[in-house]
Amino acid sequence: MLMQDEIGAGWAERRGAVGRCNMAAREGHQMLLLGVVVLFIPVAVPCPNLCSCSQNTVICTGQGLTRIPAGIPTDTHRLQLMDNHIHMIEDNAFDNLLQLERL
Repeated sequence: MLMQDEIGAGWAERRGAVGRCNMAAREGHQMLLLGVVVLFIPVAVPCPNLCSCSQNTVICTGQGLTRIPAGIPTDTHRLQLMDNHIHMIEDNAFDNLLQLERL
């Protein structure tokens, strides 16, 4: 017959093991949740120097530009280049701007 202390000790060991498993499961769930949240954070797309970018629009008006700026976000729908000194546009200047609707 088991002594009361032996039964209590065995129970405490099992409770400790279950507690560690629960903590590991909680940590795993927290990491999974963090991963899902990170997926839905919008990624900041850099804006060309001297331009401002907002809601698929890039505004480079009146900046004294002599060429189309590099680094225009690929999801740009509208690109404003008025009042600059752009005299020539290279053939491939807009190749990566597949969503461009208005120039």
